[in-house]
Amino acid sequence: MKALIRLYDRLVGALAYLAGVATVLILALILIDVVARELFGSSLNFTIGVVEYAMLYFTMFAAPYLVRTRGHVYIEAVVMRLPARTRRMLEKVVYVICAVATLVFAYFSIDLLIEKIGNETIDIRGVDFPGWLVVAPMPLGYGLVAVEFLRYLFGPDTLYRSDGSPGEAL
Repeated sequence: MKALIRLYDRLVGALAYLAGVATVLILALILIDVVARELFGSSLNFTIGVVEYAMLYFTMFAAPYLVRTRGHVYIEAVVMRLPARTRRMLEKVVYVICAVATLVFAYFSIDLLIEKIGNETIDIRGVDFPGWLVVAPMPLGYGLVAVEFLRYLFGPDTLYRSDGSPGEAL
């Protein structure tokens, strides 16, 4: 079981790394496009399409890591004012809702992926992409986010601070 957990942890880490690579790719493509437009009077036709695809991959690949490291946005001001027992119960309800919601998204994105593969659709923008490749990261991302919420539900960790201290504020 420990080997499976280690493998899973490596997968989440590798996807986070790939999300970082996607971010660098996005930055480079935008920079190259701006320079080409300024120097040569026209931009690259494929930049917008590739950046849009890369943003989807970035989002789906980074999401499990962000849930694990509490790097996503959530509001704990109300939760931290609750008594400890009520807070733990509410946390469990939140984990169940989040896990179920992301599993539903994973299910429908798998359905969409199967449909795109069956129809052999092509997504036409600046670059022609097979339709299945556009939605491919969605089942993986949503599925892994669900696993992360289930880890919170059944494990000892919590999304919220246990000491009641305020987090970062504006």
